[in-house]
Amino acid sequence: MSLLSSLHKPGNSARWRGPALAAFGLLSLALIALIYHQSFFGRWFLSQALTPDRILPIVGLGFAFGLVSQRIFFTALVLLIVGIFAGFASYDRVIFVLYSVWHAPSHFSMTGPISCLAAGLTLLPGERTRAWLLPMAAFVAGSMLAIAIFLNDPSFREPLFICSPLVVAFWVIAAVSLTVRAFRHKWLVICGRILGSWTVAVGVLYGGASTALIVKQTLPSRIIPRAFSQGGGEFNPPVESGNGWEDKTARDPTGRTPGKFDLPPPYTDPPIE
Repeated sequence: MSLLSSLHKPGNSARWRGPALAAFGLLSLALIALIYHQSFFGRWFLSQALTPDRILPIVGLGFAFGLVSQRIFFTALVLLIVGIFAGFASYDRVIFVLYSVWHAPSHFSMTGPISCLAAGLTLLPGERTRAWLLPMAAFVAGSMLAIAIFLNDPSFREPLFICSPLVVAFWVIAAVSLTVRAFRHKWLVICGRILGSWTVAVGVLYGGASTALIVKQTLPSRIIPRAFSQGGGEFNPPVESGNGWEDKTARDPTGRTPGKFDLPPPYTDPPIE
């Protein structure tokens, strides 16, 4: 049986290639965790290369690979590889554009949310629209994967730190896509749309939460202990009056009447000796 025919109509032996590949990968990850968990590479690989924001879009992309025809499958696979090389080649220019997004440098330049959106949108539409979206989404996901690898590389471009996330990505895509093709039923399309909606939601929420501007407003530390009354614990905010803060209702623990609370002095740099 040829590779093309096995992808389209797998026999009894080919039906379990995807699950067998997934089990082999999980066993390999378990061995890495047991043997190399104390090494620098092992700790980095288990904590950074297998993060949910990197694995989830790859799983969605692999699921979409399993729902398309052979021609679209190989076209998207080629564009995925081209996107990876394009991401490595245009790393500096893409980073310059992505760094303009608010809080992007602290969240790997939004590579995770962009990959989630690209992979999730391929699972939501019908078969014809998916055939057009998957090659473009594969190119975008490959570029974001390459940029995330460079951003998360603790070495000076050592091949071990570059190739290991790529091996994990292609393993996940192959295992998921072969499993979906082997057990291809109508209910898998529904499961794919559910997975796509979750992936898009994670991308939107993660991207929106990481770019949100958090404004934290606090009161001066000198008036916080006197902002609660002695009786029922009711909060009575101080009122600004002139150059100080006047507490109208709160009582001092010594029984004195409320007065003015001076604002803390502005911060000044210590003198340089």
